[in-house]
Amino acid sequence: MKKRLETTRVQTRIKDIRRKLYYINQQKRDILMDLKETFTQDDFHWVEQVIRVSENRENESVKKRQVRKFDALIKEKENLENKNRQLLEDHERMKEKIKNEVIDLTKDGIDNDIKSYLSLGPGFCEAPTRVPYERIIAETEKMCTKIKREGEINEIDEEIVEHEIGEIRENVKVILEKARHKKYKTNLTKEELNGKKKALQDKRKVFLPADKGRIMVAMDRFESEGGEQSYEYKMKQVLVDLKAKPSIRAKKDWDLTDKVCRDGTRVIETIVERGEISKENADRLKPKDCHAPRLSGLPKIHKNGVPLRGVVSMVGSPFEKLSRFVIPILRTIQGRSGLYPKNSRELKGKVKNWRVERNEILTRSSMTRS
Repeated sequence: MKKRLETTRVQTRIKDIRRKLYYINQQKRDILMDLKETFTQDDFHWVEQVIRVSENRENESVKKRQVRKFDALIKEKENLENKNRQLLEDHERMKEKIKNEVIDLTKDGIDNDIKSYLSLGPGFCEAPTRVPYERIIAETEKMCTKIKREGEINEIDEEIVEHEIGEIRENVKVILEKARHKKYKTNLTKEELNGKKKALQDKRKVFLPADKGRIMVAMDRFESEGGEQSYEYKMKQVLVDLKAKPSIRAKKDWDLTDKVCRDGTRVIETIVERGEISKENADRLKPKDCHAPRLSGLPKIHKNGVPLRGVVSMVGSPFEKLSRFVIPILRTIQGRSGLYPKNSRELKGKVKNWRVERNEILTRSSMTRS
């Protein structure tokens, strides 16, 4: 399709040039007829000879220039093809290099296509096949709203703010218009694409990155199918290790999320009354439409039995907004205290000299902003 469009464009340009040449020749003929009536026969022949020599010289010059342009385009095309071929070979070589082992803990095994896709590892970056227009536009509008709010706070002229917002929107529009006509190819093979599709459709298995290393692990989802090697059974063991107990009220499981939201709101209102934070910040920090934190697990393939390491996601929980507010503050003091280890080796050296009393607990905390 692209070649057809380029050929049509070249043919149209050739027709335009021929049409212009036809009009130029007509004008030249009219001028020569006028000169023939004005000059003597000898003078006219001399003028005609000069014009012919000049035309030949110009034709030769234009011909040489066009040949140079054509040779340059051919060379550029060959260089581009060689570059694309080299990139493709490097990409295939890199894919073969980064392919990793896949640990299969399922009872029935996994498909070869799925295994081929999982062998790319959790760190593999799949090339997008389409531009996320909606997401880009939504983020642009969010930024425009933020700029408008900052302009109102800093009392900047409204026309200046609107002009800046208009420029941002126009630039994003131009970029998206250019991207609309581009075609994007996936960097996955046919087998890997089939494996990805099958993995997404398989609801009886889970595919997780290992806790350490660039390795993927396949597990049965339900205990009835995979037994002790299933994800469900291993997650229950995580809860047993955490000594987690369900909240019971009226002999039923009780979700404490609403209670935590109410308690958090009361604490924030108390802080506002003390004058420690502004009312605007308090409104942003108050938990609304929350759900309980989500617990998931990552397989510890370096340990016997491949247990799971529990990972708690606070996204959408009553503590998410408060965490986002506190983390930048804690970042400013991170690493300044003597209790901040750079890595496990440094921690091991420090622990040797520590003494934990009976009324003390040795614990750790980590900050991750999603």
